Amino acid sequence: MAADRAPLAWLLCLGILTRLIMIYDSRGTLVAVEAGEATRVAISLATGGGFADAFPGMGPTAHLMPVMPLIVGGIFRVFGAGSPAALTVLLVGALAQFVAVLLLIDRLYTRLALPIGARRLGLAVLCMAPIFTKEEIIDFRFWEGALAVILSCGGLLEISRVRNGEILSPRRTIAAGVLAAVTFFVSPPAGIGIVAAWIVTAIPHLRRRQAVLLGGSAALALALMVTPWAMRNARVMGTAVLLRDNFGLELALGIDPAVGSGQPASVAYERNYATLHPYRSAAARAQLRAAGGEIAYSRMLGRRAWIWIAEHPMAFTRLALRHYAAFFFPEVWQSGDNHRADARPLILSLINLLGFAALLLDALSRRFRLTPVAVFVLATALPYALVQPIPRYSYLVYGLMCFAAMGLVHQGVQMASARIALRHRRRTAASDYSLGTGPKSAAPPFRHRSNR
Repeated sequence: MAADRAPLAWLLCLGILTRLIMIYDSRGTLVAVEAGEATRVAISLATGGGFADAFPGMGPTAHLMPVMPLIVGGIFRVFGAGSPAALTVLLVGALAQFVAVLLLIDRLYTRLALPIGARRLGLAVLCMAPIFTKEEIIDFRFWEGALAVILSCGGLLEISRVRNGEILSPRRTIAAGVLAAVTFFVSPPAGIGIVAAWIVTAIPHLRRRQAVLLGGSAALALALMVTPWAMRNARVMGTAVLLRDNFGLELALGIDPAVGSGQPASVAYERNYATLHPYRSAAARAQLRAAGGEIAYSRMLGRRAWIWIAEHPMAFTRLALRHYAAFFFPEVWQSGDNHRADARPLILSLINLLGFAALLLDALSRRFRLTPVAVFVLATALPYALVQPIPRYSYLVYGLMCFAAMGLVHQGVQMASARIALRHRRRTAASDYSLGTGPKSAAPPFRHRSNR
């Protein structure tokens, strides 16, 4: 056990050190100090402005889920909004999330019977090929990506227990349902993935009473979280928004009227973002005010997008397929980080390709050990077929896919090593025989000939 923990600890330390080095530029300053709308809302909460100011000067908002901004806003209130002490606490929290993500993925794949060599290889890739450094150390101080992965891994661990034949007690079943609800409230796409994984697990593995208890506890817990949030939105914004009010905006941002024409996808997205997104565009903020607020503006953009979709169903189908594929296999322009623009999409695509191969081989071999992971990955990506995904969204499934991919690589290396060893033994044996040093065959036994 100690021999197993030592490489694990060293890899985690190297991963932390790598990230601490990479978030500073050549002048020794942080690459970035904020992370968009979530940072602004957290500052507003800390300074008494309430859940507001996702876009400059736009007032109350429901643009993002409330959990992470409330946590960060509380830290800012205690240590001072944007103060060095607050940023240090957030950095420590981000590093703790990074470690927790890796440990939980490693524990999950231990339950899924992935060999330790494959798990250490997956951990090494995640630590030493840090393509999500900015997200892990800066963005996820404010956004929910890392927290969503932690919660998702917790849910997948419970699912693995059920699939391994463990009978959950009523208390543990209720806890699993509550965990699924919290995952959904923190990150709806990850919540969809966990719910889908539970459904394919519950049907063959849970008794009806257990399934009802699981689903009922999840529904009740989600209602207890959504209700006060919706009531706040109804009181402050005039509409009882249950989750987020940004769907129409995101749908419009992902629309590409020239899809299938050969025009680069980056052209449409950059044009849409520069003209429609209130965070970047002053003109978009003016349109938001003229529309009557954040909710009305998003709905207006959503109606326009749906009209285009209804008029161009085949083009939208191609667009949705392109979006879904880009979630796993991003193009270079999606990286958004010039110094990693070439490497990140390539690494993501390679890892996801190997990961899908591992999931497929697991299904074809009828082992079905990785079925919950496969369902989670495919279902989590589904909402992003409607919008333009960026690599940050892929973080929800990247670690899981990386370990699956390294399991396939480890298996291939073992098979190749076994074949090389077998060929070496055969060549050695053939060489020994040719030199006359091989084992001698026994002489045939003497038989007494009969006189008859």
